[in-house]
Amino acid sequence: MQQLTAKNFWAIYAAGALFMLLALNLYYIGEEPIFPIESQEMWEQGVWFKKLLYGCDVLQPPLLNWLIAPLASLIGWPHVKEAARILTIMATAGSGLMLGWLAFRLSRDRLFAALAAASYLTFQDVLLYHGWLAYVDPTFAFFIFSAIALLWIAAHEHNRGLFGLSLLAISCAFLAKALTAYIFFASAIFVLLFQRDARRFLLNPAHIVALSATFAFPLFWYASVPSGAASSSGMLSEIQRKLTGASSGEIHLGGYLAKRLSYLLTTLSELFPAAWLAIYLLLRRTIALKGLPDFIRTGGWIALLCYLPYLLSPESGIRYLMPIYPLFALFAAGVIWQAGAAWVTRARRWMIAMLALQLLVFLVAFPLYQKHYRGENYMLAAQEIARITQGYPLYSNDTTAPGEIVTANLNALRYPLPALRTSPGATVYERPERTSPGDWDNGFVITRSTVFPDTKIVKRFPLAADELYLLCRGVACDKP
Repeated sequence: MQQLTAKNFWAIYAAGALFMLLALNLYYIGEEPIFPIESQEMWEQGVWFKKLLYGCDVLQPPLLNWLIAPLASLIGWPHVKEAARILTIMATAGSGLMLGWLAFRLSRDRLFAALAAASYLTFQDVLLYHGWLAYVDPTFAFFIFSAIALLWIAAHEHNRGLFGLSLLAISCAFLAKALTAYIFFASAIFVLLFQRDARRFLLNPAHIVALSATFAFPLFWYASVPSGAASSSGMLSEIQRKLTGASSGEIHLGGYLAKRLSYLLTTLSELFPAAWLAIYLLLRRTIALKGLPDFIRTGGWIALLCYLPYLLSPESGIRYLMPIYPLFALFAAGVIWQAGAAWVTRARRWMIAMLALQLLVFLVAFPLYQKHYRGENYMLAAQEIARITQGYPLYSNDTTAPGEIVTANLNALRYPLPALRTSPGATVYERPERTSPGDWDNGFVITRSTVFPDTKIVKRFPLAADELYLLCRGVACDKP
């Protein structure tokens, strides 16, 4: 049997990360356009502490926009989608490298470090979908996991420099998305407190003060930024709705349990193949939990504690788990590593198979899907709207995914014209698609509703299961 080395797994890791670049040519998917639209608007208006969507303040933290804007400015705003996906791929690759660093510092084994990193990157959900999609979650995950990894090694080695970096990383995580970053961080602290050396380090009075200041950072942020009170209230309300299922209507026990079981099974499917191999080894008792190294079990406990709120919550999304994907990979790789060289070799074969599947998905499956169902049709709609509305004001008030995709494509097609707004003076976010198109008397608007006063339907665009309308008002309606 060929003796495997760390290079074998780092080669898999590098190939998976590089193959993700094939996704740069795909059309927008789902809610991807949100950050590109916001970033362009913020850049054009010179506004950096308010996230703007169609000219409206969406009351959310802006760190990812701060990263997208300079890169998009460098490569050209018509390529802002590519800029956003490049940053996502970098964040995903960064999480894997941070995992490799953590695994090596804990084990001092280069093969295990590479195995852990490759296990993470070849998770089905990471490699084929959320690892490259231009959502905020991979960036959010990178900062959260980096904070946990840095804190873990800081406590293990009593390293104050790494401790400071961990506090900076978790603050960046909050600025990337949400207060839930601190739940992940607090869960890691709680588990580490059960270790004597870590407890002595973390309970140092100076470190307690630093941790308290870090957890209080959102208060400073909301007190300093425009609309801070509304932003904090909105974020807390959103978290409460998801935890209580308030937006799902009445909750029945049977339905709740069925959804939670479905979520558990979906989680397992997204962690294929490394997690499946680890579960198989544990179930057949090739490896016993008690026989695993302490740091592997610690990683498992942190992952489990972070996972439980999402497993038990009535409303959860798989992408919300991305911050703990590296911890799942650490645990799975630890089980495989302990099972011996034969199982490490089997894991490598499964990872290579995942790379082949990745190429098939990016080169065949996604292009066919986007050509015949969702993707190309949005671009064709945007091109037609750009042709019809040329020379006249154009607005957009649809914040659903189809409307945002068409709007983002229009922003690229119309550049250097400014990004579309919902109305000339839009400043308050109140779900534009539910309101009048605004204070304009001549031009066109992209919308899902046809009931706006003094407007005329110019064209209807069927988009798979959705539809959009182009309405006109004023002399624009007389355009041939």
